[in-house]
Amino acid sequence: PSSLLLNVSEEDKNGIQQHLIDGILHVPVSAATQSVLTRETATGVLVDRRKLTALIIGSPEFQRR
Repeated sequence: PSSLLLNVSEEDKNGIQQHLIDGILHVPVSAATQSVLTRETATGVLVDRRKLTALIIGSPEFQRR
């Protein structure tokens, strides 16, 4: 995930989330997946990039690929 986030600030939770979605999935996510990812980024001060990446890889959008 680090190479996908080179130009994203650690404090930009939405930016981190969107860059990972774009870089891994290349397609928009469903409302349900978006809700899970948003819930994850709402906890804590900094985003756990590894956990967010794991959630994206575990999403139905990725699994259908």
